[in-house]
Amino acid sequence: MARFFLRLPGVRSLHDRQLLFPVVVVVVVVAVLVQGALDRAARDLTPNASVVAVEPSPLAQTSRPALRGNLEKTPLTYFADYWAQLATEVGAHLIAVGPSRVGSVAIGPGIAVTTLVAADALDAEVARIRLALDATEAEDSTQEAVRSVSAVRAVDRGLGLAIVEIEAAVEPFATASTTQVTSGSYVGAVSLSASGLSSIAPGYLVSVETPDATTPDGDLYISVPPPIAGVAAVVDLDGALLGITYHAADGPRALSVAGLRRAIDRMERVEPCRAIVVSELSNDVLSVLSIDAGVVIADVVVDAFVPEPSLRPGDVLLEWAGEQVTSVDRFVELYDAAGVSAVVPYRVIRGRRRVSGGTVLPDTECRANSSAAVRLVGIGMALRWQDRGINVEGWLVTIVASGGRADVAGILEGDVLVAVDGRPVSRIDQQSELDRLDESAEPVLLTLHRDSGIRLVAVTVPEL
Repeated sequence: MARFFLRLPGVRSLHDRQLLFPVVVVVVVVAVLVQGALDRAARDLTPNASVVAVEPSPLAQTSRPALRGNLEKTPLTYFADYWAQLATEVGAHLIAVGPSRVGSVAIGPGIAVTTLVAADALDAEVARIRLALDATEAEDSTQEAVRSVSAVRAVDRGLGLAIVEIEAAVEPFATASTTQVTSGSYVGAVSLSASGLSSIAPGYLVSVETPDATTPDGDLYISVPPPIAGVAAVVDLDGALLGITYHAADGPRALSVAGLRRAIDRMERVEPCRAIVVSELSNDVLSVLSIDAGVVIADVVVDAFVPEPSLRPGDVLLEWAGEQVTSVDRFVELYDAAGVSAVVPYRVIRGRRRVSGGTVLPDTECRANSSAAVRLVGIGMALRWQDRGINVEGWLVTIVASGGRADVAGILEGDVLVAVDGRPVSRIDQQSELDRLDESAEPVLLTLHRDSGIRLVAVTVPEL
């Protein structure tokens, strides 16, 4: 057959000039283009099918109109126009949250998934707004300003993810089952820039780890890297959500829709963790110790405390936060009432000696808090204890309210307070002394550590 075609005059001439193969390629390409144009014209003449609206639920698998019929998919435009149009179509399901405008993925009515970094920035922004407006006693303005900021609903510090509340008008993604997507299928990671522009990184699916008792997170393996900041939505060619990808503390991470569902369920129903576990004492033990009431510390989650607690398993706890501990239930009540980051005083019997001390409570996930915190509304700043690290040990200024007394005095966020009127404040248990700064009717002289040097700042009393 090949010899027959080569005998044809035109074919023979092209073959001799080594032009036969290029001409064949051009003919094939033209044929594909014509076919694509005909298909598109046929679609334009076909009436659109009606789409039934379905009430969305968080990460629920819903029916959806296919995007493929509205998008260019000829071979010459597939990797350019198609992906660009897909990014535009699904970009409406992403939203920038927080002061850094971090890209987040809408997963349900009024909620989105974002990174832990973005969630912490949101919490800091809310704290800054509250402090600035509380200093001016503008309660109505405070509530209105706080409502304008996305609220953190739940976090999973192990995964490095958080669920935040967003405007209900942002439409969530429809989801697809990863079990119906074969390995090697094309996927795209759609992310949002701080300016609000959506972009897409094309790739393909490698494999999916099905969530089970041993692998609860349902990892998604794709050829697409996560965005530099925020969370990207991993979508199929119809724009349906297959999972998410982002940077976690341990490196790039991707979760399938099923794994994300499990993570959200865990975040929503997490039980508070108490880093100190106690148990009852028998009457004989109480009699030998010559005490009426108390509990024994059965376990201490040492890694949850910063600095390391002086409490030890085997200590008999007599008082907690200034109150007598009469039972396990009473201790749980006092522990929960103290609150995260509070400096809690205690009294224990160790051996036969009575010992007093104080400790900073960790968060409800038994994760270490960096410090105790002090909020000085009258001066207009917030402080947090920090151990010796990049700067010095002391009370770190974390928030300075704009226009407040601290701001007027020239105090900056990042300064470390080391002394008040010449008296060192170098211990974590001096929180009550700092609280009295707000009550001072006289100017105070603060010693600050800034940029490897010492500065003196006078905080004056406002004129009436």
